[in-house]
Formats: sequence, structure tokens, C-alpha cells
Amino acid sequence: MQLISRFSIALLLVPCLRCQAEVEPTEYEGEAALTQGVASEADGGDPDCSKDGVCNSQECLDADPDCPQATPPKSVSWKLTGTVTEVTTGNVATTPHPLGDKNSSHAAVVAVMSRQLSNEPCYVAVGTEDLNDASDDDTFELDLCGSKGPASDYISAAFLDRDAGGDYDHAFIQGVNLCMNAAGDKVKGVTAAALVLGSDGTTFLIDTDPNSSDAKRANCDHWVGFAWCPTGQVATQVTTFFSGQEPKDLTGIELFCRELTY
Repeated sequence: MQLISRFSIALLLVPCLRCQAEVEPTEYEGEAALTQGVASEADGGDPDCSKDGVCNSQECLDADPDCPQATPPKSVSWKLTGTVTEVTTGNVATTPHPLGDKNSSHAAVVAVMSRQLSNEPCYVAVGTEDLNDASDDDTFELDLCGSKGPASDYISAAFLDRDAGGDYDHAFIQGVNLCMNAAGDKVKGVTAAALVLGSDGTTFLIDTDPNSSDAKRANCDHWVGFAWCPTGQVATQVTTFFSGQEPKDLTGIELFCRELTY
């Protein structure tokens, strides 16, 4: 995934002449009892990979029709559904600016990034990605820094896909935490937790490091606490809140969340 700048036996056959390794007979789909793990035919000839009542799983590379067939893993297609849920962190009593599509049925948030001009956190970018296609992503930018634009490096809570150097594909933000300055009126750090979606319908939670240089900048005084989407939901939109005149100050974040299903 690209955000802003564009955020893979040989089988060794060991002959065993005139021997069979048998296991307890097992009925399979109504056929006669089978023996499994046969190394070769009893007469020392080549194993029969056709239907003969004997499972030669090793020599036949699991293609013997007499062997029980493994159930292939299911592959699911994820989607977003249900009523949109809103959760907030930081100061959200200022002016809102939405980034993303809160009603999306197929894309969710993978990154929240900020830059500043001087001491003012005046720029935010939000990255979204298709739930099932790591190459299908988008970036929403908001620059309230004025004519000079942002000048600092990024701070970010980002879950890049493998092609972009990340550890996982299909990781979507479920919660966000902000670090504020001492006065509580400027965002100086951002970290997040994300759900990784498996192709088999399973999920697990990962997070970003709040102590890394990518997560916070000077004047990060205190973390205010996570805003969590409800269980089983991820963020589809990030609404950012800003105060003052340009360059304006990011003060808070609201996540809009939808339920994952397949």
C-alpha cells in the first residue's frame, strides 16, 4: 500500500522394499477399509496411484483416490455492514473535518498521520484500503497550515501492507489514542490498534508502539486514552477536529465504525 508518497520440494523418496506401514483400517466414504502411509507395494513394485483400496499417500503425493482428502481451507470475502457507530478521543469541541467514507461497505481505515508547521499540528492524512484487496487503497488529506504548508516529518499510526514494508495485509484500525500537549489543545502523538482479517474468517488484534519516534513528537505530555470501535467493528472514516486560525491545531479525532462480516 502506498500512502502519500506510496504508502514465496523436491520430494525425497526413501524406498522401503517389500514393506508396508499400516494403520488401523478406516472406512472412507463407504469404500472398503484402507491402509495408510504405504511406502511401496508389497512385491517391491511401484505403488498403485489408481483406485485399488490402498492409500499410497507419500509416493502418490496425496493424489491417490484411496486416500482421505483433506478439506481445503475456506476463503471468505469480508464486508462492512450495519449502523455506523461513533467514538471520540481528545478535544472534539472544535470544528470537524471528515476524512473517508463512513458508509463504505468495502474499505476501512489503515492509517492516521499528522504533520505540523512550527508547533501547530495543522495537517492530517487518513489512509483507507479495500478489505479484501491490499492493492486497492486511497488517501484523504487535510491541509490547514496556510500557504506555507506543513514542514515537519510525519507522526503516524499506520498498518502498511506487506508490499509497502508492513508485517500484515488487511489490518484495519479499531481504536485510536492521542497524546496531547500540557494544555490539552494540540495533538502531539497518535497510536492505534487494528484488526487483522484472515482469509479464513478469523481475526486478531495488533497495535502500534506509543514510545516510537513515529508515534509522538516534542511536547507530547499525556495520552488521553483509546477511542475503541465496538467489538467486531473497524473504522471507515476519521473526523478530525481543528481550532484557531491557519495554521490550525488538530485537537481531537472521531472514528466512525461499521461491523465486519463475510
